Amino acid sequence: MNKNEVNNFLCQFDFSALEELDPSLADGYTACYRKEVPFEIKVEQANNVPQEIGSLEVITVKLLALGDESNAKRIKIELTCEADLFFHFTQTVDERSFEAMQASQKLMINFSEYLENVEYKFIELLVCELVQSSEETIKESISYRYNAIKSKNSIMYKRLQDINLLIKSKNPSLLMQLQKTVSKQMELRKNRHCTRSIYNSS
Repeated sequence: MNKNEVNNFLCQFDFSALEELDPSLADGYTACYRKEVPFEIKVEQANNVPQEIGSLEVITVKLLALGDESNAKRIKIELTCEADLFFHFTQTVDERSFEAMQASQKLMINFSEYLENVEYKFIELLVCELVQSSEETIKESISYRYNAIKSKNSIMYKRLQDINLLIKSKNPSLLMQLQKTVSKQMELRKNRHCTRSIYNSS
C-alpha cells in the first residue's frame, strides 16, 4: 500500500449513497450548491416590522436545479439550520416567476444567469420570498438528517476500528501511545467542562 493509498484509506469517505437519499432531491432536482452561511435572523413583530437586532445563526443554503444546471427549468432555494431542526424554508423559481422578480426588483441578469450569480445577488440586491416548508417536508428532512449523521458516524467508527487494527499490526507501541494521548485529551476536556459548569452556576 503506497502513501496515496494509505491517505485515501485513512481520510476519505464516500457518502454519495447517503446523499442520494436526500428528500430535497425529490422530483428530479440535483444539488448544485451547498454552504453554511452566517445569517442574522430577525423576527417580524406584530406591526410587520422586524426587530432591530437579530440573532446570528449558521444557516445551510442549498441551491437545487431541475433539469440541466446550465438550462434549468426550475431552481429551488432551501434554507435549514442544524441548531433548529424545524427551521426549513424554501423558494422555487421558474423562468416566469423570475421574470416577475426581475421586473419588480430591476435585476440586470437573465434567468439562465441567475444560478451562477445568485450568491452575489442574494447578498447585495436580491429579495427572496421564502416560505416555511410543510410539516411533512420538515419531518422528512429531520429524519433524513438524523439517519445520515447516524450512518456517517457508523462508517467513521468502522474506519477507526480498521485503523486501530492496522496500527496494531504495524506498530503496537504507537497505538498504545495514541490511546494514552486521546485519554488525556478527553480527561482535560472533561475537567474544563466541569470548571465551566461550576463557574456558570456560581
